[in-house]
Amino acid sequence: ECDRLYDIVEVNKVYYISRAVIKNVRKGYSFSSIKNDFEMSFIPETTITPCDDVTPNIPTLQFNFVPISRLQEVSKDSVIDVIGICKSTADVQTVTRRNTNQELKKRDVSLVDRTGTEVSLTLWGDQAEKFDGSDNPVVAVKGARVSDFSGVSLSLISSSMLQVNPDIPESHALLGWYSKEGALLQTHSLSTRSGGPMGGNANWKTLAQAKAENLGQGDKPDYYSVKACVSIIRKENCLYKACPSENCNKKVVDLENGYYRCEKCARETTDFKWRLLVSANLTDFSDGQWVTCFGKEAEQLIGASAEDLGEMYSKSSKEDSRYEDILNDVPFKPFIFRLRTKMEVYNDESRLKTSVMSVAPVNCVEYTQKLLKDIAELRKLL
Repeated sequence: ECDRLYDIVEVNKVYYISRAVIKNVRKGYSFSSIKNDFEMSFIPETTITPCDDVTPNIPTLQFNFVPISRLQEVSKDSVIDVIGICKSTADVQTVTRRNTNQELKKRDVSLVDRTGTEVSLTLWGDQAEKFDGSDNPVVAVKGARVSDFSGVSLSLISSSMLQVNPDIPESHALLGWYSKEGALLQTHSLSTRSGGPMGGNANWKTLAQAKAENLGQGDKPDYYSVKACVSIIRKENCLYKACPSENCNKKVVDLENGYYRCEKCARETTDFKWRLLVSANLTDFSDGQWVTCFGKEAEQLIGASAEDLGEMYSKSSKEDSRYEDILNDVPFKPFIFRLRTKMEVYNDESRLKTSVMSVAPVNCVEYTQKLLKDIAELRKLL
């Protein structure tokens, strides 16, 4: 019956189902992670017909979320529901399955929730390739598998359901928390994958050390943390008009007739959203490094939203210098930066591209504790 009905059923579609068999779930023998007492089985007489009726009575996917901080209490291989803000994403990697030699695409995503705890979630296949975490969306998963690989981590399995920015109260609450305080919170990671963007290994460097160690010159990107300040910010072109679609940040073309065209979405609209794409030179006591900072990270660095800056930019004049004043106030304030660096090819020329993955004000107490710990480690070498 799977072969007969597989192409008919699609995710997020509604159907009329007739002549199926309803039976009690045999505890321990069900292939589903849903905690129901009954299950439905299809037989040769079963029919499935699409339901095109528009009604608010159709139930949505139900979740039983486990707070990320409690995942340490969950047994290995358990299947749970989780929700969190996508704090950072790693690049797509290709791995080979040992038993079949089949190549698979994977991407690690770092989720954080209001408990201030992070965990790594692994996406596979098309979901790994298509996932866009650049705007720190809410990610909700029904049926993620818990692993003890490198601490505690999560992975999607064939029966997992992933939703980005779902229209549920938990999602709206998370977005509000992250925009007000969560983005600047010092979080604790349950996953300790070294060398990646997941917070287990901060990989502290000075900018001179990063250059001396040739970070970013390998096949994979390198991530490191640094305490630095902005010495130069390129004010020109740091704002642009972007597609207003929820999951698109492509620059739109002003058609000069009241419409804006997005080539990626292949559509024209009368609206746009302001987006930040900041090029800045970071400086610490040892060296400097040009970086690119965009989205929420750029807003945190500048201290204003893209929409507010866009409005100021549109009204900027000799009498109204708020836009210039805000940008002029950015340099020489210390921040903790999480950087991603990788060699990329542009117009047949290789260049090192360094991007800001996160930025936060310096917590003097925590940073002093880090320095004291570093000094203690150095004393052991004497």
